[in-house]
Amino acid sequence: MRTATPKGFSVVELLVSMGILGLLLGVSITSFVSFTRKDSVLATTSAIAQSLRDARARTLASVAGSQYGVKIDADR
Repeated sequence: MRTATPKGFSVVELLVSMGILGLLLGVSITSFVSFTRKDSVLATTSAIAQSLRDARARTLASVAGSQYGVKIDADR
C-alpha cells in the first residue's frame, strides 16, 4: 500500500521562512543606509579639502594679486 506524502509547505514553514527573510532584509537595509551616509561624509570631506587646496594654490600663485579663502556655511 502506498502512503500519501505531503506536498508543498506548511504554514509554519512559510512563516519561519518569511521571518528569516525579513530579518535578513532589515539587516541589509541598515547596512546600506550606514554605507550611504559614510559615503556622503567622505565625498563632502573630499570636496572641502579640494576647495582648501585650490584656495591655497591660488593665493601662493598670486592670481589677480588677491588672497583666496574658503567660506563654509552651516547649511551647505
